[in-house]
Amino acid sequence: MPYYDHYTTRPRNSLGVRVKLWQARQMFALGVPKVEGRQATVLEIGPGDGYIAEIASAQDDYYAVEASATIAESLRRRGYRVHQAFVPPLPADPVTIDACFALHVIEHMKGLEPAMEFVGAVRDRLSPKGRLIIATPDLSRWKTHFYDCDHTHVLPFTARSLRQLLGAAGMKVRYENLYVGPIFGYWGVPFAWLASLLFTPTVDDLLRRLLPGDIASRAFFTILPNLLVVAERDDA
Repeated sequence: MPYYDHYTTRPRNSLGVRVKLWQARQMFALGVPKVEGRQATVLEIGPGDGYIAEIASAQDDYYAVEASATIAESLRRRGYRVHQAFVPPLPADPVTIDACFALHVIEHMKGLEPAMEFVGAVRDRLSPKGRLIIATPDLSRWKTHFYDCDHTHVLPFTARSLRQLLGAAGMKVRYENLYVGPIFGYWGVPFAWLASLLFTPTVDDLLRRLLPGDIASRAFFTILPNLLVVAERDDA
């Protein structure tokens, strides 16, 4: 998948790395349940730069599934257990999952059917206290930027439609919120709204020509609101 090979070699800036690690820590604290007498089993779909992997591997039993062979190999060299494949289906291991992270993954799935298959497969493997953690752009606030920021974005969700998908797959929502950059909750929404007023298509056109690496739009997309949902089995 050449797009993601490009993504893994794209330069990172120190501020962006700190924001991503902060986000990962907050999501990890929300998503991983306490289990008695053993390590939690954590599965991550699309581990990317390995922020969740870094946190989970220090204390839990961590597995990952990554579609990009380049990213998978990079993470394996860092000592993480990574299966290279597309999801769905899930790999055979782990059989039981305490926490499954799918952070900015579901919007890349090729329609509702594979998304339903994925959520259903995770549900069937969750432990009684197990959780599925999903982060995805909020279409109601991203609007056309959902498609503009990434040509592999194909399946958009609002909070309502994501909740409906989870319910149809036998899951119930335990926690639901927005996050804007490092800000969790609705405090960041006014900043995103103001940025949307200022970052017009004309401004985008000008800055894309003046600044290297499309850095202005990358910064703008970082502060658009994302959905964060933690779900558990409906019979839990």
